[in-house]
Amino acid sequence: MQRSFLVTLFAITLSALVACDGGGSDDPKAQGDKTGGGKDGANAKQVDPEGAKQAYEAALQLRDDDQRDEAYNKLDEAIELDPSLVKALVARGRMLLEDGDAKGLDDIDAALLAKKGLSSVDRAEALQGRASFLERRHAATGDATDLEQAQADVAQANRLLGRTEKVDTPETQVLQNALQKAVDLDKGLRP
Repeated sequence: MQRSFLVTLFAITLSALVACDGGGSDDPKAQGDKTGGGKDGANAKQVDPEGAKQAYEAALQLRDDDQRDEAYNKLDEAIELDPSLVKALVARGRMLLEDGDAKGLDDIDAALLAKKGLSSVDRAEALQGRASFLERRHAATGDATDLEQAQADVAQANRLLGRTEKVDTPETQVLQNALQKAVDLDKGLRP
């Protein structure tokens, strides 16, 4: 799990660096070999933003059609074609979390660390997906840390969406009640 997070994070960082380096000089010698595979480019993995976008959109349709295995394959393809397509990381992460797989946290965390590629709404959706998973995990394990992080994620998502007033949805009320119970239990256990 840790390795996939680091590989994904490295891929996003690398693609961001390549994107930042792209505009300086028209001289190929000054820009260096962008193919990554030496003179012949044989080992190169070509970034294909348009192909990645098509794979991402196909994955969303497959997910909506409840063809989850195929959707996962298309999301993997999209991320491989363009590691900077962080929306695909969010989608894969949310699907994994919906399926109860904590590996989705790695994708969500990597996407949230990316400086570009997510709108405020996308970031809020990622935070809400993580909060929902953490709340379910808290309900199963009783881990107060999960609940605190879930509540922080909900608050941050609300700020991103411009919701500055107190939001009393059933989900936030459940989170607030559970957090209060955890705090009360913790106080009761102290000498």
